[in-house]
Amino acid sequence: MTVLAEVPHSVSTKFSVVPMTLMSKDDMKAVSNDVQIMNASKDKPVLIVKTKKNNLVQCTPAVRIQLDKPLVVYSLKSSIVFPSEIEIVHKRYKIPVKVGAVMAPVAPETYVSLQTPVTVKVVYAIPTEPVSIDYINNEDAIIVPETEAVIVESEEPVEPPPKNVTILEFPKKEAEPSVQAAENDGLSNRNPTSISAPAGIVQSTQPLAVVQPFHNSKESQVLIDLREEAKRKRL
Repeated sequence: MTVLAEVPHSVSTKFSVVPMTLMSKDDMKAVSNDVQIMNASKDKPVLIVKTKKNNLVQCTPAVRIQLDKPLVVYSLKSSIVFPSEIEIVHKRYKIPVKVGAVMAPVAPETYVSLQTPVTVKVVYAIPTEPVSIDYINNEDAIIVPETEAVIVESEEPVEPPPKNVTILEFPKKEAEPSVQAAENDGLSNRNPTSISAPAGIVQSTQPLAVVQPFHNSKESQVLIDLREEAKRKRL
């Protein structure tokens, strides 16, 4: 059995009962950690990796776990409660391993029975179903010490088109009466001149609404002019 063994990166909080099998150390071979993952099989829990010598090798992703306390085993096959999923990382690849079995390598020609149990210090959790790999792209990541400030240059924002604002222009003085001369068809009989009074002080002083583009900016000259105009109207 050829495995690509890595230590746990993250461990699920869910547990399940999976089979554990003792196997000879001679029957388990681990590929070097410098291999490059090329592909993952869609049918089997197998990865295709390339060695430094450009050889393609099939291997099973495995989680190598060093036990804090040795595990006492009384038979070649048994069951064990184990985390349901463990994620490992190989170079730039995250590999979630849904644990389907646990392999415990022991010395060759080891005899196991109820009377002669063996202790296991290292186990390998392996999947029994196809795995998926997730590429981690961190080439563009920039690590900056916390004591330094980061200046990010960004493009100037595109200003939206100016909105229209209605400005009230008040007449500077009241409307004056207009003089109109009424004439008839004859040149000799001219009607007296009439004076038309304005509609009234209230109507003649009504403001005239004018719509102008408004630029919402602190430095906008339009905004400054509007502010000054408002001050003058209040005086």
